[in-house]
Amino acid sequence: MLKFRKCITLFLFFSLPALVWAVEPINSETENRVYVDLIWELNKNIDYFPGVAIGIRSMRLDSNHFNNGADLSLFIKLKNEKLFNSLRLLYVGGDRDNQINLGGGYSFSKNTNFISAFFEVPNIRIGTNYLINSSEFDSNFELNSLGRIGDFSECPYSHYRVVPVTYQQTVGNRVVQKTKHICEALQ
Repeated sequence: MLKFRKCITLFLFFSLPALVWAVEPINSETENRVYVDLIWELNKNIDYFPGVAIGIRSMRLDSNHFNNGADLSLFIKLKNEKLFNSLRLLYVGGDRDNQINLGGGYSFSKNTNFISAFFEVPNIRIGTNYLINSSEFDSNFELNSLGRIGDFSECPYSHYRVVPVTYQQTVGNRVVQKTKHICEALQ
C-alpha cells in the first residue's frame, strides 16, 4: 500500500503543471487530439523494433503564440512479457514548432515511478525518463502523428475571420496580382 501511495503522490506532484491548461484566458482556443507514437528506446541495447504509444493531448492556443496543455499516453511494448509498458502524463508548453514536455508516470515493466523531460518539434519527440527506484535514465526517440499545433484552421481564434487580401508582386518584368488570406479581428 505504501508503494501505491508513493506512486500516486509522485505521479500527481510531477504532473500538476499539466493542469495549468484548465484555466483558459479570453483570447484562446483549445485543440484536442488523439495520436499514435512509435517509440524507440535508446539505452545500452538499442531496440530497433519500436513500441507504440496511444495518447490524447489537450492544448490551449493563446493569442500571444504561447501554447500549453496536457498529454496523457499509454506505452505498449509489443516485444515484451508485459503488454502495457508505462503510463505517462506530461505538461506541454512552447510555441507552435518547439515544445518542452515535463511530467512523470509509472513503468509497469520496470515497477518504478519515473520523471520525464522531452523536447518536441512537429512529429518528433526526444528525451529521457529518470527511473526513480533504479536511478537510471531511459532515453527515447519518438515519431508521432501530432504534427504542428494549430494547423486545424487558418485562424485559430473565434474572434477572427479569414479575409482575402489582393496585392501586386513583381515577377521578372511583369507585375502580377496575387491574393493571400489573412486573419482579421471581428468588430
